[in-house]
Amino acid sequence: EPALSSACTTAMLRDDPDVARLRDLIGAEVHRRLAAAVGDEPDAAARTATLDLLFTGALVQVGIGHLSYDAMAERLREAAALTMGRHP
Repeated sequence: EPALSSACTTAMLRDDPDVARLRDLIGAEVHRRLAAAVGDEPDAAARTATLDLLFTGALVQVGIGHLSYDAMAERLREAAALTMGRHP
């Protein structure tokens, strides 16, 4: 859903104390899900950290209008596959 994604991106990128708690909750949940997806893979902590950076970098790039959500989804899929040692 592009509208939901846009709202989440706005919340994550705002420098506003009123949304800091929401930003922290969303960030923690994204990290938890990424860590669960990585599981017990070799170098799990490094892979999870890389996926965290990919996600937040994607938010910034989409938030500034560099790429569309659809284009970013494809890039994230490819980058995540490479991070996990799989070919996209």
